[in-house]
Amino acid sequence: LGDTAGCYGDGIPRQVTLVDDFEDEVLAIPGPSIAVCQGDEVSVNVVNKLASESSTIHWHGLPMKNTQSSDGGPGVTQCPIEPGQAFSWYNFNADTPGTYWYHSHNEFQRDDGMYGPVIIRDTVAEVSKISKTMGDLLSNACDKTEHTIVIQEWYYNTAEHRFYNDKEETPTSLLVNGKGRYHSDFHTTVQPWQKFTVHPEKCSSYRFRFISSVDLHCPIQVSI
Repeated sequence: LGDTAGCYGDGIPRQVTLVDDFEDEVLAIPGPSIAVCQGDEVSVNVVNKLASESSTIHWHGLPMKNTQSSDGGPGVTQCPIEPGQAFSWYNFNADTPGTYWYHSHNEFQRDDGMYGPVIIRDTVAEVSKISKTMGDLLSNACDKTEHTIVIQEWYYNTAEHRFYNDKEETPTSLLVNGKGRYHSDFHTTVQPWQKFTVHPEKCSSYRFRFISSVDLHCPIQVSI
């Protein structure tokens, strides 16, 4: 099946842009999850270790009320973070519970793997505001960070190469939490499928969170 250690995407060698957690130092697609509870204060320090490209981080879907300077819009809410520089002013309150994601907002980096989940868990008071049927489901479900599903289409070439050379290039695979498979008789590396584990004897229901980071303007059907 080929050695999949250190492989990203569908296993075909190509350049990627990734997020490195200072504590775990694990490079993966997607990047490390940020999971907090409603009402928490979030503070993120970003160090740009890219050789020649600037970057910012955008917090997709979050309203950023009164913290617009943390929105991550280069040239709009902040200056881009240049190579070797750090930006420690991503500070905002997790006011809105739900499933979100962060990603680079500079040029081609997001398409090449620079993104990750943001989970803001509901408080008991917040759950009590919704319908009883849905509230009961959420209250009784096990909500684990590892049960987040992120999908993305993946290409043979990087986003920058496609932009300047072939904007019509079609994806080679669809990634589920950074893993996909490219079907070819000449490609021997077979990435393992993403697995999600549940324990019915410990919890009768589980909450799965779904994030789409695709670029194509076409529907993607997923079944579980």
